[in-house]
Amino acid sequence: MNVVKIVFSPTGGTQKVADALAEELAKDGGSISQIDLSDPAMEKADPCVDADALAVIAAPCFAGRVPALVMERLAKVASNGAKAVVTIVYGNRDFDDALLELKDGAVALGYTVVAGVAGIAEHSLAHQFAAGEPGPDQIAMLHSFAQQILEKLQNGVTGDVEVPGNKPYKDSGAGTLVPQPTPACSACRLCARVCPVGAIGTLPRGMADENLCIGCMRCVAMCPKHARVVNQEIAGAIAARIEGACSVKKDPQLFL
Repeated sequence: MNVVKIVFSPTGGTQKVADALAEELAKDGGSISQIDLSDPAMEKADPCVDADALAVIAAPCFAGRVPALVMERLAKVASNGAKAVVTIVYGNRDFDDALLELKDGAVALGYTVVAGVAGIAEHSLAHQFAAGEPGPDQIAMLHSFAQQILEKLQNGVTGDVEVPGNKPYKDSGAGTLVPQPTPACSACRLCARVCPVGAIGTLPRGMADENLCIGCMRCVAMCPKHARVVNQEIAGAIAARIEGACSVKKDPQLFL
C-alpha cells in the first residue's frame, strides 16, 4: 500500500511515530512519501494525496488540542477522498480532545478515517516526561497497530471510527511560552529558516515575535548551540502542575 505521511512534527517525536506506522503499512512494497506541515514553504505549496493512497495524518497535542496551524495547512492538501489514519502524539499527560478534533477535521476535508492512533513522545517542554519516547517497545506496538489497520482494510471494513474526546473541544488554554535567544546565539539564523510561522527574523538579534510564535519549540530543538530557551520559572511551574498526570506511564492506543 502506498502511504503518504502528512506530518507536523516541530521537535521530532511526532515524526518518529508517523515513520513507525508508515514503514509497517507500506512493508509489502508500497511507496512512502511525506507532506511536511512544519515546513514554512508549505504556505506556497499545493500538495495532494492520491485517491488510492493511505494518508497518515500526524500532529502533536498542544494542551489537549490540535495546533491551529495544523488544521490550516492540512486544508491546503487535496484529499481526493483518500483513506486516512489520524494520529495524535502527546507528552504522557493526556490527549484530551485532540484526536477527535483531528478526526473531525480530516473527515470535513474529505478523508475516510479508518483508524485513530494516540502515540507518546518526549514532552517538548518538560523533557523528563516520556523521556526517550517513542522507544523500541512503543515502536513495536505501533507496528502491531499498523498490522491491525492493514487487516481491517484487507477485510473491506471502512466504517466510522469512534475516538475519545468531547464537543465542544476544550479551551486551548493560556498564552504561548515563547523561546528567545541567549548570549550563546551565533546568529546562524537556522531558527529563522525552520520556524513554521516565520516568527523569527523580523526582530533584532534573533528575537521571536510573540504575536506570531505558537510555542512549538522547533527552534529550541534544532538550535546547534542550544542557545534558545523559554522562561525557566514559568516552564518549571508548568512541569510541576502536570507532574502527577505525566508521571504515570502511558501506552499508545489504537482505535478501529
